[in-house]
Amino acid sequence: MNSTSTLWNYALASRYETPAHPATEKVKTGLSALWKRFWPINSQGSADEEDSECRPLSEMALAEIMPESHWDAAANALTVQLNPWVREKTPDSFMQAVIGPPGSGVSEVVTRWGNQASARLLLPPDPARLFDPGSDYWQGAELGTEGILVIPELERFYLRHSDGFDLIRQLVELLWTSPRKIVVGCDSWAWAYLCNTVKIDAAFRMPMALESLSGDALRAWFRPRPRGRYFVRTAGNGELIYPIESAEDAARNVKDGTPENQEQQYKGADVFQRIAAMSRGIPEVALALWRECLCEGEAEANRHESRAAL
Repeated sequence: MNSTSTLWNYALASRYETPAHPATEKVKTGLSALWKRFWPINSQGSADEEDSECRPLSEMALAEIMPESHWDAAANALTVQLNPWVREKTPDSFMQAVIGPPGSGVSEVVTRWGNQASARLLLPPDPARLFDPGSDYWQGAELGTEGILVIPELERFYLRHSDGFDLIRQLVELLWTSPRKIVVGCDSWAWAYLCNTVKIDAAFRMPMALESLSGDALRAWFRPRPRGRYFVRTAGNGELIYPIESAEDAARNVKDGTPENQEQQYKGADVFQRIAAMSRGIPEVALALWRECLCEGEAEANRHESRAAL
């Protein structure tokens, strides 16, 4: 699981760990439990008065509070992991897979990495072509023979249909005989399916995956921009989730992932651990949960504050 030293790390997919629920919370399952965790119901069967006054943030407010795109930073982390393999002239395998569940940005990161490496990107075909690719499809694909070949969306080269496997089978044969290094990105569910159906993993190194984001990592990632107009409180008691800090402190905390003063315990720590657990540490899922639980009342709108309704 991702440590707090850096937000984005890649490791062997077999070592992927999902974040645990907070120790103070009894684990609940099901959609109803998830909904109640966001919007508690009082004994009269209605939302608590404080939460009932809480309304979704405007798009303008969200644009200021939500973190900026993170795929470039994740691509840089992938570069750190792949560089030794890229530089090696005779690696144990010329093929590397990067996998992850939906919401982990596999195609976005692999595409950015391919562009940074000046690699040849192979984009998926039109879905209609999957039913009848023809024997000459790959001859006209202009794959080339030099440099690294990158396939960011392997899951879009087949259909789960009896007539939708010709192209992926041809591709597997091509990968086996290719003399160049190849990096593929693939949805982890699709990868597991292809391992069972066409044994695609036989030619690859152990796949890599983005490590899950811990509660501390999410806290560092979601930190409001320095000198911004908004700051975030808990919905229950109004305590600040993030301390009011200087731009220099904020930049240092985003880099390190932890407060400079370890004795200064931030409020609402369980908020981020809950989001980490519910999202399974997947970036886009965690981001969506954070967006949904931010809200403001009339008084907070005037003071440019937000509550985390968790």
